[in-house]
Amino acid sequence: MGAMATALLASTAAHAQMKPEDMVEARKAGYQFMAWNMGKIKAQVIDGKEPFDQAKVAAAANAIAAIANSGMGALYSPET
Repeated sequence: MGAMATALLASTAAHAQMKPEDMVEARKAGYQFMAWNMGKIKAQVIDGKEPFDQAKVAAAANAIAAIANSGMGALYSPET
């Protein structure tokens, strides 16, 4: 799912050519990917369900940042 979200969010030109329903699906995928990574961080840092691993927390945070800074705003159009 993460690779798909990254690929869909990578190109601003691609956003202009996407159908509104595809834009909505790409947004959902991006948010689901971020939520999954937030869950990984929460399990280690907040809940203690997994042993703390700084490298894994950093990787999850970097994945969230990558999607958040990928130009997701272009996936919001008046048609959606």
